[in-house]
Amino acid sequence: MRTLDGYSMKERIGLIYNFLKEHMKTKGYAPGVRAICYALEAMGIIKADTAEEKRGLFDAYERANREGRRNGEIPVEWVADASGRETIFPSYGYSSMWDYIEMKLSTRSYMRDWRDYQDNYIELVVEKKGLVPFYQSICREYHIPITPIGGDASICFCHELGERLQSMQDQGKTCYVLYFGDFNWKGYSIQEAMKKNIAHFSSHKTVNIKRVGLTVDQIKNYTNLPYNPNPAKGSGEKTKKKKFLKMCEENGITEDKNIELDALIVYYPTEHLTKVKKVILSILDTNGIKRWEYDSEADRKWMDAQFTGFRKKIKGMRRE
Repeated sequence: MRTLDGYSMKERIGLIYNFLKEHMKTKGYAPGVRAICYALEAMGIIKADTAEEKRGLFDAYERANREGRRNGEIPVEWVADASGRETIFPSYGYSSMWDYIEMKLSTRSYMRDWRDYQDNYIELVVEKKGLVPFYQSICREYHIPITPIGGDASICFCHELGERLQSMQDQGKTCYVLYFGDFNWKGYSIQEAMKKNIAHFSSHKTVNIKRVGLTVDQIKNYTNLPYNPNPAKGSGEKTKKKKFLKMCEENGITEDKNIELDALIVYYPTEHLTKVKKVILSILDTNGIKRWEYDSEADRKWMDAQFTGFRKKIKGMRRE
């Protein structure tokens, strides 16, 4: 059956598969469902003249995405999970005491505490879980926690984050939260609510929240970013939207914008990651990073030298 754009469900699955195969080969991370739709739009596969038509096509390709993963035509791991679920596993133990001893004697994963070499502390917050894989590599490189908030700066999340920031502030560190969200009234209201709630749970009352995406400058510079066909929804829309539109007007944006962050990472991934890295390095002490690398490697070499004989002895005992 052919509808909307003339493609059948089977053909849409094939188009998604082909895109993801190349994406995983060249980019190496799983994109979210929305990012896939924007990528197909950028490739000219999804074409729409109206918001209603675009919304229908996005829905159709999202259904094809689900169906393709369900029936095995699209590898499940090629698409980022945006459900927000998390499974907490217990400790199952070790196959033998030898496995445990060898694990403890390994120095590959050893490193000094990164935070001891930095005067500033950073956390990264993204509006949707499907965006996490895009930022994971840079977060691993600079040892930055990343949290998806699922479109809501909840009291529980802000309490947990506020306590972590409080702990770092008590150690004399200046804390920064880098926020990444959609450019619409809801995305901006989440940032405001997060700032207010985090400050409430941190006695220092100082919360440095920096919006790194989507920003006013990005909207002005990247004028070809496609719009989100789905209207932003949430409580307090009238008041929050009025505040958002006033902010836009003050910054020279004369129309009501609704653009998802997913579009930015599809259209300008390299430029965006370069910007993120620049922001992170403007906060971190680069000399501290070099000292951390040197001390961690020196520790590993020392431990390797001390453990060499003992490792051989353990392997011999294990064979016996």
